[in-house]
Amino acid sequence: MKAGYLAGFPKARVRLVPADDALRMDVDALAAMVAADRAAGLRPFMITASAGTTNTGSVDPIARIGDFARANDLWLHVDAAYGGPFRMTDHGRTLFHGIELADSITLDPHKALFVPYGTGALIVRDGARLRAAHHVSADYLQDLTGLEEQIPSFSEYSMELSRDFRGLRLWLPIKLHGMAAFRDALDEKLALTRYLYDDLTGTPGFEVPLEPDLTTVAFRYLPQHGDADEFNRRLLQRINASKRIFLSSTILDGNFVIRVCIVSHRTHFDRIEEAARIIKSAAYDLERYERMSAPVAALPG
Repeated sequence: MKAGYLAGFPKARVRLVPADDALRMDVDALAAMVAADRAAGLRPFMITASAGTTNTGSVDPIARIGDFARANDLWLHVDAAYGGPFRMTDHGRTLFHGIELADSITLDPHKALFVPYGTGALIVRDGARLRAAHHVSADYLQDLTGLEEQIPSFSEYSMELSRDFRGLRLWLPIKLHGMAAFRDALDEKLALTRYLYDDLTGTPGFEVPLEPDLTTVAFRYLPQHGDADEFNRRLLQRINASKRIFLSSTILDGNFVIRVCIVSHRTHFDRIEEAARIIKSAAYDLERYERMSAPVAALPG
């Protein structure tokens, strides 16, 4: 959405498509919105699908969205900033079926490829279109004229002129370790996520509303008394006060929930096992403390 606003589109022209119960894009709703816009004289031109949302890691039905985009002459952009690297795994290949239909894909290797922060990429099907959108001639750049096929000037493929050598941060680790090392690490993170999801799902008092597509687990604890949202706000503070793990929060269906995102190369089974212990202990200790601290009404007489 932010990119649309920065590109100059009014907020009313950047529209959110409703999601289904699993927080994936509702393709039927998408089709209805496109038809309604065209009937109103508007010209929809691009769909943005998610290959792993920030909130929950949910992955949109990319194949269905891609087929719809092709049939309706719409540009398909896939936001794979977080989830894209999981395409290397067997799980990801199935989950991201249809991503090959995309016209453009964003990818942040500094997330799930474990390389230094600030390593982002845009992958496009038609490089000539990307260059045409950004190319601006200047006399002081004339020495590069005619060298495009030999040495692409990356300043002509983005908004930046002077730029950092970001590609080295990705190329060098791959050359040193090979793709198998990254694939194994991603499979490990998926397995750790499944372990934590199963553990919290099977623990009394915890509600885990979504089965994870990737490596994000959203959960909350339902206390026997009091407001659940306020309890979970205090629970998050207590968990992070351990200084052993750091979790964040979001809002799902109007409810405050806590989220775990497992995407560090240093996170292994011992850390997730410890995290599960801290989460459960913090929830039970907080509930016990608040129950004991609750005021007791005096009996009549």
